Amino acid sequence: MDKKIIAVYGLTNTASVNIYEIQHGIEDTVLAGINDQEPEECIIQYNNEDEPFFILGELEIPLNECMRV
Repeated sequence: MDKKIIAVYGLTNTASVNIYEIQHGIEDTVLAGINDQEPEECIIQYNNEDEPFFILGELEIPLNECMRV
């Protein structure tokens, strides 16, 4: 994968969710994957407090807790 990581969400000391791209449009999406696995396109959703998150597999990842790199 030649894409540059723009943000990460730490899972454990050896695993993280890597965010490669955020696409804005009618439906905002995130291109993300765990470690070096093939990234997936995930839809950005909003909870009751209007905080953005996306679901990757069974994980609910809050965007406000991701670290920019």
